[in-house]
Amino acid sequence: RRLAGQTKTTVFALTQAEEGEGKDADSELKLPQRKDVKKTKALLEDAALLIAVDTNAEEGRGLIGLNKGRDGGEGKSAEIVYLPQFGVIKQLGGAEGSADQFDF
Repeated sequence: RRLAGQTKTTVFALTQAEEGEGKDADSELKLPQRKDVKKTKALLEDAALLIAVDTNAEEGRGLIGLNKGRDGGEGKSAEIVYLPQFGVIKQLGGAEGSADQFDF
C-alpha cells in the first residue's frame, strides 16, 4: 500500500483460488466469492477492484466477474473464450450464435 502511494502506481495482486475436490469440481465454471479470497484481509481492504476469473482450458471457456468495485458493478460477470496458448480471446456476445463463429 505504501509503495503504491509513494510511487503513484497501480498494483496488481494475483492469487490462486483453492481447487475443488474431484473431477466435477474442475469442469464446472464458478467464480469464487469475496469471502473465498482468504490470502490476506489487507488485500480486500486496499483493493479498488476484486476481479474473479475461472477457466476451463479443455473446453476453451471461462468466466470473469467483478466481486468488489468501489464504483459499483458487483456481481456482474461475462463468459469468455479462453485458450491457454493465447489467453483470453474475447467476451462472448450471447449463447445464440456464439458457437457458430467457431469450426467445432
